[in-house]
Amino acid sequence: MPSDRYSEDELEELQIPYALRDSCVDQLADFRSCVNNSKWNFMPFFYKIGPCRQLHDRWIVCQSNREFEIKEKRRSSLKLIEQAGQ
Repeated sequence: MPSDRYSEDELEELQIPYALRDSCVDQLADFRSCVNNSKWNFMPFFYKIGPCRQLHDRWIVCQSNREFEIKEKRRSSLKLIEQAGQ
């Protein structure tokens, strides 16, 4: 899915790999933008304790929800296949 808020050039500038340009790309871009603009980003574990932590958490939650939806779709399609085979 394309980003709602960021252009392809902006995503390239934020160094977001193509593989991560899914439905959660806006949350990841927000986090990366925050990290790039923060003066404390040199600290170890910055994403866990810094001002961008909430943006990181939003991205993680989005990814978890996305993975859950994918698993549910697979599970429901397997049930349909099993029912068709009976």
